[in-house]
Amino acid sequence: EHVAWRHQTIAKATRAAVKALGLELWAASEAIAAPCVTAVKTPSGVSDKAIIEAMRQRYGVTISPGYGALNGKLLRLGHMGMAAHPTMMAAQLAIFERALNDVGHPVKLGSGVGAAMEAIGDWDDSKGAGS
Repeated sequence: EHVAWRHQTIAKATRAAVKALGLELWAASEAIAAPCVTAVKTPSGVSDKAIIEAMRQRYGVTISPGYGALNGKLLRLGHMGMAAHPTMMAAQLAIFERALNDVGHPVKLGSGVGAAMEAIGDWDDSKGAGS
């Protein structure tokens, strides 16, 4: 029960961050958005590969591209298992913001992270911690 809540809360917060950054979610609606990963349309003017490489090589954070027909069209921000936690989410989003700027897609640093922090609401690790 707590595990499902944790994943849904972090997914919702990550989607709020993506929107705050002015990026588009791949999922057409909240109803079909996955609780384990947030798919983001690759911003125009930059490549998914450039963002992924900047995140991994410069900052040591790994995200995934789209696969098959979706290769090049989207980025996947993961939040499953241990990553379904505000600390991991905030770190990934902060590096995502920095990498977007690094590859020439300027965003206001902190805007996505800030939106995500607002969206986690009444998070409390002591409630169901470790489950």
